[in-house]
Amino acid sequence: MVAVLAPIADLIRRLMQPFATPGRAAIYILVSTPAAAALGLAAGKLWLPLLQTLAFYPLFCGLLLGGRRRQALWSALGWAFWTAVLMAGLSYAFPEYCRQAILNGEAYQAEMFHWIRTGIGAEGQIRLFLPQHLMHLAAFVMLTLLSAGLLSLVMGSVLMNYMAFYVGTLLLQGGAWLPLLLIAWPPWAALRVIAFISLATGLAAWGLKRWGIMRDDRRPVRPYLAAGLALVGADILLKWLLAPYWREWLHGLTRWP
Repeated sequence: MVAVLAPIADLIRRLMQPFATPGRAAIYILVSTPAAAALGLAAGKLWLPLLQTLAFYPLFCGLLLGGRRRQALWSALGWAFWTAVLMAGLSYAFPEYCRQAILNGEAYQAEMFHWIRTGIGAEGQIRLFLPQHLMHLAAFVMLTLLSAGLLSLVMGSVLMNYMAFYVGTLLLQGGAWLPLLLIAWPPWAALRVIAFISLATGLAAWGLKRWGIMRDDRRPVRPYLAAGLALVGADILLKWLLAPYWREWLHGLTRWP
């Protein structure tokens, strides 16, 4: 297996070498992300997160292979932020088209809209949302270990896309979209994104070393894992404490009775 993966890893590292500086990495993300989104939306459903991930993963992996672990983390955070903004904007501008193209978008939107209208749903009840959060965490960790982050970033793209679809279409429900935009993404969701990316960075680096396809790097991955797990805990705590109040604020900014 190492004999097959090592040449591929070396090719990725060499291809991404021109984008190893922060500025060039940012340009790569700014250009490749909308291009992948356009192709993925045209193809629809599972193709969207696959193409989004395939456009970004070589940069992420190339930075890790080059020993630029911290830059890989910041690049992934930038990619996630730009993906969220882009997909929320497209969902706001073309809601019906995105409804058909985004995996689980309609179902998640219906769940969240029902919660905002009525207060009924998993979002505000820890006994309901905690098992789902832990299941997502376990799946993300397993996929990262199996694929050095490739499959877990696909999973992250799926989650980000349907959350962005909810945010974009939520903005259509308010009289003034700017105040609604400021609270549409709750802080615990942002913490979860950062947590998953921190875990992906640490675990992918660990996996690449364990497989013997990355140069010996004795820097520990524990700080990334500890930060990720701490942020997961903060996400759960904030959601448990603030979700009922956040729902009231969201409801007050919509046109719903």
